[in-house]
Order: sequence, then structure tokens, then C-alpha cells
Amino acid sequence: MPHPGLVESIVSFWPNPVSPYEIQLLAALIPKTRIQAETEIIFKSPEQTFAEVMHAHTRETDVAFLGMKDPQPGTEAEYARFLNTLASGFPSTIFVRNAGEFAGNLI
Repeated sequence: MPHPGLVESIVSFWPNPVSPYEIQLLAALIPKTRIQAETEIIFKSPEQTFAEVMHAHTRETDVAFLGMKDPQPGTEAEYARFLNTLASGFPSTIFVRNAGEFAGNLI
């Protein structure tokens, strides 16, 4: 049960519009987390980076959970820099390996 007065939300960032089915899959995940939370899906425009969108919409975040994929061989250093950019500015960041329907997407 959330602390009284605490607003919990789950924000999902997507590179482009998704189908209603994909939105339904995300909504079905929320009860499984046992977190009473509001959900918000934010779509990234082609002109923006994920880091820009994420930081613009989550300035007051206490903790950020970032989904990560397995990098392609030879791209590990570039991917580490990308994750470092995403995590910068948050007081606490937890990286979670994505799998299943959302593999590779920021959730």
C-alpha cells in the first residue's frame, strides 16, 4: 500500500506510436507489479533523444527504472555511454534487463 499522500506513477517512453494491443500489454503488467500506480505513455518525436524526453518528463523522479537490452557485440562501449546519459540527473537509477513483449523498449 502506498504511503499516504505519495503519488506513484509509471511512465513509459516509446520511439513511435504503438498499437492498442501493445498498450494493453503494458496495462496488464501494472497489476502484476503490485504497485498502485497511474500510467502514462509518452512518444518520442524524431527530433528528440530518449534522454531529452525522459529528463523533460521525469524531473521530480525519486527513482528511475530503466529497461535495458543486451547490446550487439562490438557496441558495448557505445551502449554503456547511452545508459550513462539516460541515468544522469536521477538520484537513483535501477537498470532492468528487458525481455518478452517489451524487449529493447524503454519502460
